[in-house]
Amino acid sequence: MEAKLIKDKHIDNFYYLKIGINTYATTHKESFRVLSHKNCQAIELGYDLNELVFDYEKENEEYIQVDERQRQSFKEGFQKALEILGDKKFSEEDVLKVVTHVLNELVLVDGFDKQYLFPESIYQETTAKCKSLQQTEWDCIIEMDTDCTGEFKYFLLYEGKPKLDAENCIILKRK
Repeated sequence: MEAKLIKDKHIDNFYYLKIGINTYATTHKESFRVLSHKNCQAIELGYDLNELVFDYEKENEEYIQVDERQRQSFKEGFQKALEILGDKKFSEEDVLKVVTHVLNELVLVDGFDKQYLFPESIYQETTAKCKSLQQTEWDCIIEMDTDCTGEFKYFLLYEGKPKLDAENCIILKRK
């Protein structure tokens, strides 16, 4: 079943799942239907490191036998590569520093006061635009269990019921 995963801009590490206009599930542990924070992050990032390791092992099982130490080394190496590559990008904070510098250090033109050239509202609008550039919504698919009872089916008003992981969280896949 298709849905949209949304990361809340105002609450750290909070995701919710919408089907149409209805909120279907959240990462809040007290909600009726719960999302796994790890699964939501994997959709946001575009990968799940554990799955990458598993796929690598599966593809190369005839050549290598991997133990837990090697799995951990693979994960640490991958994280280190991400850190190195991440240093080559401008963060939201970097962009805001440049905007602040430009607006605060602008050379006065023919005696005009810079507050008239760049009022506070322009600064607020610019910083809001910088923040809005971050992606906060992803199209995803809810993994569905084809074996379900009619009672549950009609209760949810959807076809089937969602597959759950070991912690009873709904399983999502990126579309």
